[in-house]
Amino acid sequence: MNETIQMHEEKGLNAIIAKLSAIIGSEHYPSSDRAALKRYSPGAPVPLAFYRLWLKHIDDEIPSNLSAWATVTFGLAYMGKSSHKPERSLGQALAEAGYSEARLEQMFAADHQVLIRLFTGMIRFLATKGEGFNWTTAARLVLTGDKEKLEAIHKKIASDYYRSLFQSKEK
Repeated sequence: MNETIQMHEEKGLNAIIAKLSAIIGSEHYPSSDRAALKRYSPGAPVPLAFYRLWLKHIDDEIPSNLSAWATVTFGLAYMGKSSHKPERSLGQALAEAGYSEARLEQMFAADHQVLIRLFTGMIRFLATKGEGFNWTTAARLVLTGDKEKLEAIHKKIASDYYRSLFQSKEK
């Protein structure tokens, strides 16, 4: 894929994530809808709250990768209004929260269905630690089906993870 198309897609994803985060975290967003998104579990039926959110605020078409997007909205709702921090990478958040290398490696080695389940566990872990991060990379992790693109995402997360670990050990 050429770089211009890839940049356009990345900007589009950044905008969607920022919008979803702002809406779900808003005090005006219905608490019942937020609760329904938090209760979502991969493999379960997608809550009506997701459809309402997507069709009202994002697009007039439901995405083809519905369960992956429902997982992203689960994470944003579960982590709360300060979950999306564009300036902080997912790898950095994982390292600073003490997420184990073994868990990260397990997630990277998993097939897509297992990855989604491990991802939700990772989100719960980060939420308990109060660790917000840039959700664009997290979204790409669950939305990407292409192995080469997924490997690039893994490299980005791992690089940020180890860079942050090494910096904290130097202090």
